[in-house]
Order: sequence, then C-alpha cells, then structure tokens
Amino acid sequence: METNPFIGTRIRYIRELNHYTREELAEYADISSKFLYEIESGQKGFSPGSTKD
Repeated sequence: METNPFIGTRIRYIRELNHYTREELAEYADISSKFLYEIESGQKGFSPGSTKD
C-alpha cells in the first residue's frame, strides 16, 4: 500500500482543530494510538477497512 503523507497531515490538523488527543481519536476509530501516530507522520498508510464503521 502506498502512503500519502498529506492524508496524515490532514488527519492531524482536523484532530487538533477539534481538540481531540491522539488517544481519543484512536479509541473512537478503534485503532491504536501508535498506528494513528504512524498515519499522521506518514510512516504508514491505511485503507477504509482499517477503521470501524
């Protein structure tokens, strides 16, 4: 899977705009905070199936 660092940057921007911590958003999305960090920093990509509905 190809990673797109812009998506991670956008996720972090929106998360901070809405005053969510990384842990809060990760819990809501049913992923680990480490995985969310990796997405936000462009280290990993994700597919829509990676998060809960």
